Amino acid sequence: MKTGKRGCPDITFCYKGKFFGIEVKTTTGRQSVDQKLAQTSIELAGGHYVLVRSLDDLMQIFKVY
Repeated sequence: MKTGKRGCPDITFCYKGKFFGIEVKTTTGRQSVDQKLAQTSIELAGGHYVLVRSLDDLMQIFKVY
């Protein structure tokens, strides 16, 4: 069953009062046009959008923020 709006990040959460949208891709995966639009909307609203390709990428989020 598919839920959510087209382009919506795979994972969304709040961390230390900040909104994050996480898009998970393989090493060669690319964002769709809808995903790029979602990224822009999230960032314009003051949220953070992160493209992750590995567990190390994901762990960096918690080190930076």
